[in-house]
Amino acid sequence: MSCEMQVYGQEGMLHVRSWDSIELLAGKTHSVQRFYYPEHGLSQRVMLGMVAELTEMIDAVRQGHQPEPTGEDGRTSVMLVHKVYDAAARGVWVEVA
Repeated sequence: MSCEMQVYGQEGMLHVRSWDSIELLAGKTHSVQRFYYPEHGLSQRVMLGMVAELTEMIDAVRQGHQPEPTGEDGRTSVMLVHKVYDAAARGVWVEVA
């Protein structure tokens, strides 16, 4: 199972491929950041992601620091998803500030 999202802006494009990579096109910059080995199947990728999330949370509690992503990051993500749904429902571009 895979999910993809493309976000277009005035200065470039972001292409997120769940359980795989993030691609950025900005001006003359083109980069792809991979998070998993291509030969790993989905179940291996899910397990690696879950272990990394739990490890981050445990380390944050033990060391007394804010985990990544933060609650603010989560709120920003939810706001962006709402903007995407709004744009899709109305069939228009929406500003994201």
